[in-house]
Amino acid sequence: MDMPTKIFSFRLDEELIAEVDRRFPKRGERTEFVADAVAEKLGLDTPVKAKMPPIAKRAVAPKPEKSPKGADMLRPDAVVLLAALRKKSMTSRQAKAEMGWLGLRYENAERVLLSEGSAAVVNGVVVPTG
Repeated sequence: MDMPTKIFSFRLDEELIAEVDRRFPKRGERTEFVADAVAEKLGLDTPVKAKMPPIAKRAVAPKPEKSPKGADMLRPDAVVLLAALRKKSMTSRQAKAEMGWLGLRYENAERVLLSEGSAAVVNGVVVPTG
């Protein structure tokens, strides 16, 4: 019987997750194990088979080499954000509003700048380091 499924998120202790991953390393095995355990705990006669969606094939671009202060190696959004930060001091919230980017676009660009060392947060203000 093919039942519709829904993604459900919950928290587990890291050691417990590591043990489940050790015992069920293949894709979909952990999901099936957790679904079966929940069904068993609920006293269902038939275990629920959780179907994993197929993995979409996509091209993976190679990661650029790290260049802590070199904006030429950063993602395009990070370069634009860095240029804006060089013109004006802003908090993350102000910069996000100024950029007007939707979704996680701003957060991703800021994360790249912070992780590459091209920007830092000083007293709540995002400042370029170079």
